[in-house]
Amino acid sequence: MLRQGLLAALLGTASFFALLEALLRLGGYGPDDIPYGYDPGLIGDFQPAKRHIARHPPPADHTPYRFDTNKQGLRADQDFTIPKPIGVHRLLLLGDSFTFGPFVDNHELTSAQLQTLLNKENAVALFEVVNAAMSGWTLIDQFEYLREKGLRLQPDLVAISFYINDIREFHPFFRTTLSRQVYREQSQTPLFKTQLFLRHYSATYSLLRDIKNRFEIAAAATSLSATAPHDYRPFWPAYLERLDAFAALLQEQHIALLFILIPESDHPIAPDWRAQNAAAADSLVQQLRTAEREQGNHLLESNALLPLLRQALTQRGIPYVDLLEQFARLPSNVDPQTFYLWPQDHHLSPRGHLFAAETIAAYLHRHPLAAP
Repeated sequence: MLRQGLLAALLGTASFFALLEALLRLGGYGPDDIPYGYDPGLIGDFQPAKRHIARHPPPADHTPYRFDTNKQGLRADQDFTIPKPIGVHRLLLLGDSFTFGPFVDNHELTSAQLQTLLNKENAVALFEVVNAAMSGWTLIDQFEYLREKGLRLQPDLVAISFYINDIREFHPFFRTTLSRQVYREQSQTPLFKTQLFLRHYSATYSLLRDIKNRFEIAAAATSLSATAPHDYRPFWPAYLERLDAFAALLQEQHIALLFILIPESDHPIAPDWRAQNAAAADSLVQQLRTAEREQGNHLLESNALLPLLRQALTQRGIPYVDLLEQFARLPSNVDPQTFYLWPQDHHLSPRGHLFAAETIAAYLHRHPLAAP
């Protein structure tokens, strides 16, 4: 009787999930085979050869968008030959979500548009632009990626995108939720391949995973406010130390370094770009030196960071492209807010990615790379 009862329970459970799976698929809800999942044998940190249409719940209404990966685990529509062919200039873009490009199709990314612009302007050399960015990354993650995988691409230039939350995300809270080390460890667990299989074939699993993720995101958003009492001021010198290590590694490998500084936009009122761009770095350094915790935290997660970083980069002889400077120079009839996805999201729009690509291309036109 016990065996019969267990068998009946198993059959009932299986029937329930089979019926649920059928109903979900009839209702248009299918498996969500997302490209996330670290593989140490790949150049990129995504799953390889995924043809993925990404969707996000409201309020973000910019979905779906095309998030495809190549055979090497990079978000790209092409594969990159290793070793690098003779005559090719290869640029490696590193950064967080502002470079990865949520809500933007592959061909609209800064990397894709920059590659098109460079090859259109130069009939002699072939340019390849590799996007290896990941949402939530800061300089710690970019440094780890470069040492482990990125150098295998043999880049002639590494361009690092900096957004104003990069200092704050040195905080342990973010390191335990968003860091590269976290998903590396998760991908090495025995259950990971099973999870990949279920993601690929089961709508029921995808539904349960979506429900779980929503609760986790809500919990993380609640916990995020708890970081406010913490002191971000020590993370600024820590960032500069990591910057020096990054520059030293690239110098040792004879690879050029370029920073791309991306300002924050406030909706619905645009920031005073000219005033922010004109902020005196020495004054900001003094403010940070004497600031109380709350004031220091605000300084280290606002556009005031960009003049601070510009000064630090200039002192180190590291070139940069600053979109804040570019916004400050725009004619009055051009609204930089259109370069963002406001009001539903604060990331760059396709136009913003194009603007960044044009700005980087203009810099490289003025400062061409040496022959490969």
